[in-house]
Amino acid sequence: MDEPVTAMAKALRARVSEATWSKRVEVAQHRAETLTAIRQHYQEYTSWRACVRAIAPSWTWSQFLHLERRATANDCPLWENLLDRRVPPVPKPLDDDVRLLAEALRRVDRSIGCPAVRQRLTQDFGERGNISDSTLKRVFAEANLHWVAPPPKPTVVTTEPETKVDRYGGGGGLALLAAAATETGVFDLLAEAVQQQANALPPAPEVPFEPAEGPRDERGRFTPDYNTHYREGVGPGAVDSRWDPDAAKRQRRDLGAMQLWGLGAPAIAHRMMAIGLTPLLTRSRGFDGLCGVAGGWLELMGIHPYLPTTLDKTLAELALADVVAPLWATYGRTWFALSRPWCAEGEPWLQAVAYVDATQDPYWTARFAKSGRVSRTGRVQPCLSRIVITSGPGVPIIVETVAGTAVLTRRLLSLLDEMDEVLGEGELGRLTIIDAEMAIVSILDELALHAGRGFVTVIKGSTLKGATLTERGPWQSYRDHDTIREVEVVLKGSRLPAKGKALRGVQMTRTGSRHPVVTTFVTDQSAEELPTEAVADAYLSRWPHQEQIFRNGRNGGGLNRSHGFGGQEVSHIAQETKQTKAQRRLDRTRSQVAEAKQALADPALAEPVRKLLKATLTSAERAEQRAQKEVERYATHPTTIYERDTNRDSIVTALTMTALMLLQFVLREYFASGPPIQYQTFIEQLIALPVTVAATKTCIHYRIERNHRNPKLMSRLQEACQRINDRKIKRGDQQLVFELIEHPPP
Repeated sequence: MDEPVTAMAKALRARVSEATWSKRVEVAQHRAETLTAIRQHYQEYTSWRACVRAIAPSWTWSQFLHLERRATANDCPLWENLLDRRVPPVPKPLDDDVRLLAEALRRVDRSIGCPAVRQRLTQDFGERGNISDSTLKRVFAEANLHWVAPPPKPTVVTTEPETKVDRYGGGGGLALLAAAATETGVFDLLAEAVQQQANALPPAPEVPFEPAEGPRDERGRFTPDYNTHYREGVGPGAVDSRWDPDAAKRQRRDLGAMQLWGLGAPAIAHRMMAIGLTPLLTRSRGFDGLCGVAGGWLELMGIHPYLPTTLDKTLAELALADVVAPLWATYGRTWFALSRPWCAEGEPWLQAVAYVDATQDPYWTARFAKSGRVSRTGRVQPCLSRIVITSGPGVPIIVETVAGTAVLTRRLLSLLDEMDEVLGEGELGRLTIIDAEMAIVSILDELALHAGRGFVTVIKGSTLKGATLTERGPWQSYRDHDTIREVEVVLKGSRLPAKGKALRGVQMTRTGSRHPVVTTFVTDQSAEELPTEAVADAYLSRWPHQEQIFRNGRNGGGLNRSHGFGGQEVSHIAQETKQTKAQRRLDRTRSQVAEAKQALADPALAEPVRKLLKATLTSAERAEQRAQKEVERYATHPTTIYERDTNRDSIVTALTMTALMLLQFVLREYFASGPPIQYQTFIEQLIALPVTVAATKTCIHYRIERNHRNPKLMSRLQEACQRINDRKIKRGDQQLVFELIEHPPP
């Protein structure tokens, strides 16, 4: 290893460990080699910037200028000027009297925290007592004075006379969601976004929509004969105007006269809350399950127990008002702000990461509809695809629903731009984790040129086969059974320079495996911005932070259901392309047959040539027959395909995701200690708990009945109730109070 020459480098080596020094020297030498290459080859390019982009694509222009200035700072080897000069902080000395007082304070009160101890030490010793939390924790650990939780506070019981007492046979978990909805106010924000959209609605059409007149009863409601009357003149098997997509209906309706706009923002919020909570209460299709007992549990959320017909009408009017964009924008901004503290204690890159992926959910129809490969059913069938951008702590920020297969390679960059419009440029996505299916050369090239946004992905298939890999570091242990190493990946493509595009790569393989498989991660981040282990950690974090969201959404979250029935027939481009190719193939084979017959008509042909032409004619006639059958087969296929209208499904998905994020808020904030609880566990074991609600003018008292068959979960529920009480959440003038009680006698 090269020895330092300057005093600064010698002092730095004395301050850091041998491993840290070796790593910094390696990074500095790599910088020196790259900088030297840029200086030598800059005349081959149009500008210095182009040279930097070609030779060091991971460097920004400002980084290059900074290293160029440092390269001439001292008269010494180039790598010494480019060393990372940061040194670890010198530990602050701890006086004995300060240590003794800190230990005495913890002995007197084992539940006292580090901030309170530091405040007392500062009062007594001044600046000498201003000790960090890590130092105090080390002092307490050495003295075996670990923190002990304080005893639970007594449950607050109101002394006011109870004006109303109701007992429900289930829905206890909904009371916790009610506290989260009140504390966050997310549905109120969504209702405000809907009302703002109402103010921007277009004027009424010149030709107003007149609903079909049909048989009505004395109250003006349609009778069962209405459908028969409505479909007069419509052929069997054909759809009438009620099945038009919402965009077509929007053109002929007076949107300002809809019933929804006669309601206030709280009523709109309550109806949207009922739509979002429906999957947690029933597994029936649509909203029909709310007719049962579980529909009455909506009162625990402080809302009216709406009937299915009311929610169907509300959903239809929301779809006609085209509220998808404002709903998702408000949802994304709200939950992005609420979820930021959830990743504060994790890796630094976790606060700036965005995951991009798509999932398919099937639906069944007799129509020839847009389809895709659905892994859950193992078949190609009509489906809806959801493209999801998820933030670091596992919170979906943007969800786009499309009919059939979603081509992520075409939507990736535009979705990232939409995310910047919603959250603000640079707020999220400075590190984008991309599924391996999207890792094609053109996408990676465009992402690498995007300033301020890095990426991590896995390359495989044709992208990996066409790339050149060069080893840049030795194998090192990773996790328990894996090893990783640094490599350089040079991608090749028609749009790239002849030399290709060089990117940083990390390879991972499992040691001792009988069939070892090497996974190749690719990133445009430098080793300083994202160390070797962090590259693998960032991509593998997709499973707990994104794939788990898909799994939870289907296991009780209702994302496996679809809403809406409208749609339209669109041109089946793939079918038309196949028909065109089949017709061209038939024309080509017919021409070959005609040419062979014309050649055989020449009497002067030699016998060997005649035999060869007969064989060619036979082969061409067989190809013509196959082409004719193919043309006839494609002629029976429809030239149009049904495209499902996803407008209503997008609205329900936004409201359902809001309810699921409330559930996640409950699990992270109220059930903060202990192992994580799955969504399905919460839905099956906590929502079913009986609860009694006692309401006064200043208090709403939820008394949730204990389930003795699950004492561990009930112990955590007791702690969660205490945490909610400590937050003093109020719904208007009434404070929400929670208590876990024994099952009352009959």
